[in-house]
Amino acid sequence: MRISYNWLKDYIDLNIDADELGRRYTAAGLELDETVSRGRDFSGVVVGRVLTCEPVEGSDHLHLCSVDIGAAEPLTVFCGAPNVAAGQLICCAKVGAKLPGDFVIGERKMFGRISQGMICSQQELGVSEDHSGIWVLDDAFAGQEAPLGADIADALQLKDDVLIIELTPNRSDCLGSTAPVKPALSPDCRSKSRSSSTRRKVPPPPTTSPSASKTMICAPAMPPASSRTSRSGHPRCGCRNICWPPV
Repeated sequence: MRISYNWLKDYIDLNIDADELGRRYTAAGLELDETVSRGRDFSGVVVGRVLTCEPVEGSDHLHLCSVDIGAAEPLTVFCGAPNVAAGQLICCAKVGAKLPGDFVIGERKMFGRISQGMICSQQELGVSEDHSGIWVLDDAFAGQEAPLGADIADALQLKDDVLIIELTPNRSDCLGSTAPVKPALSPDCRSKSRSSSTRRKVPPPPTTSPSASKTMICAPAMPPASSRTSRSGHPRCGCRNICWPPV
């Protein structure tokens, strides 16, 4: 099971790093296989907008794009992705940017023009295996002003640590949506409380008599002989175990 460190922060106030969190999961009986760091293996990639996109004469797939990254002048970038179009918000790797695999972006002369960067796909940034085209960010910034020139990892909150937990058959309880939060809780990692308006309201149990308000504990333990129930079951709860306290 994969647990996002950023996702956990939605539920608890984490003041420990991912390594300490992994140690606590192991101490709680959940085996930590590995911790994968994301969004930290590239730099120099910013949010940009494609201003113009024109096909390159003499090429069957290249486009010459003008990309605004919030600088004084737009960049000239060649792009061969089939889905590139004017008006899109994209991930632009500037000259000098470093991508996964120690790949450094430099200026490149093509068809008599200088390409001043690269428009990236998700695969090129190591975010996913999708390399069908460039990563279009229109949906990510829908309804808000796009922060042109902002670091893409910060703008999209890509920096994260993913803890990969090897679950054993006896820990199926940790397959629940919020169950992985519990082993991380400690006196210095407090749970984020929900407002009273979002808490589920549970009505109190009905009481029909003063004796019904007593707490019943049904267990196979053996109380004094005088309190043992008959074969017909306990008169209040109806079970055939030895119930305490007696009626």
